[in-house]
Amino acid sequence: RLYDTFGLPLEITRDVAQERGLNVDEDGYQAALEEQRERARGAEPSQARDEETLRRYMEILARLQERDLLGADGVGHDPYSVTELETTVVALLRDGELVKSATGGDQVEVVLPVTCFYVESGGQV
Repeated sequence: RLYDTFGLPLEITRDVAQERGLNVDEDGYQAALEEQRERARGAEPSQARDEETLRRYMEILARLQERDLLGADGVGHDPYSVTELETTVVALLRDGELVKSATGGDQVEVVLPVTCFYVESGGQV
């Protein structure tokens, strides 16, 4: 973790440990480093999906802004001043695509021009 999270090389870790009368399990270190590399390799397809999802949402944002449904900053939010407000629904998304309506049982994302929810964490409904 010292290397992966903070970039602290093994040599420095070893020196600091020796100054304090401790030893570093270098075999364990190498094994943990290899495990992290494997996890990182496995995450690459996930990262590609995340980038595709971001691209799709950026396109939707641009379309809604072109129609003047959202402002230049996207969805306005202030989770601190109010706990409720009246607004309109500017878009519905199902499976990441804009749709005109939804029926019972559909899982949709609701886009509002302004909200008091934390935008990145979802709505606490």
